Amino acid sequence: MRDSNASSFPLAAWGWDDAWEASWSATVGETASARPGRVIAERREEYRLATQDGERVAHIQGKFRHRAQTRIDYPAVGDWVAWEKASDSEVARI
Repeated sequence: MRDSNASSFPLAAWGWDDAWEASWSATVGETASARPGRVIAERREEYRLATQDGERVAHIQGKFRHRAQTRIDYPAVGDWVAWEKASDSEVARI
């Protein structure tokens, strides 16, 4: 389980707390490779995420893009998202 203490888990500075941890565990689970991140900037199809490892550039996966029907389906600044590191790049996938 992740430690939500601000000194050891930088996302606490972005609002991550026990309630978000419980929601994450119930939705994504502990065994998933996805990690939590908060959208802190958005420009066209590129997002900047605050993650437990620091800031990271991210792009929307094709599957996500295919399922999205309108702009409101996409992440916005302030949203929490699930991200994974792409195996062939430093860019994260939402």
